[in-house]
Amino acid sequence: MIKVLDDFVPLKIQNKYIELLDSEEIAWFFMKDLVVKENNIDFKNKNITDTFAMVHTLFDSKGINSNFYSLFSSILNFFCLKEKVKIKDMIRVRIRRTFQTKNHSREKYNVPHIDVKDHLPYKTLLYYVDDSDGDKKISPKKGRAVYFDGDIYHSGNCPIDFNKRTVINFDFKV
Repeated sequence: MIKVLDDFVPLKIQNKYIELLDSEEIAWFFMKDLVVKENNIDFKNKNITDTFAMVHTLFDSKGINSNFYSLFSSILNFFCLKEKVKIKDMIRVRIRRTFQTKNHSREKYNVPHIDVKDHLPYKTLLYYVDDSDGDKKISPKKGRAVYFDGDIYHSGNCPIDFNKRTVINFDFKV
């Protein structure tokens, strides 16, 4: 199951997310590797760009990890209203920002992965904060989200035409 949802978050709030994430209020943390290499796809594929990212974890196995959790979790509130979904258990919420990367091209992609294998089954909602590129099948568009089963291998990407690509990744049980 893969479902694309556009503009279910009011535009004013979408703009607030961008403003905050582009400000100095958010603490970004460097991640050398986006994906845990064990238990995932072969890293020797010439079309895979193993890249870094800046991340801000809002929620993890220890609970709320950021003062901004309630602001960004409003995305889930809008999603639940639109899709009539009830979330039973939150697993992880992380904001990830990737950048243009040397030797990356439109034919390449980041490491395919499953977010948190030890919590299967669960659902994933990827929310695109702003317009960007770096897509293979679903274009990163401001206010767009992709809802899918957490056991589906998926891959982020590095932008080519834009400076950055920002995604908020929600993993949860329904």
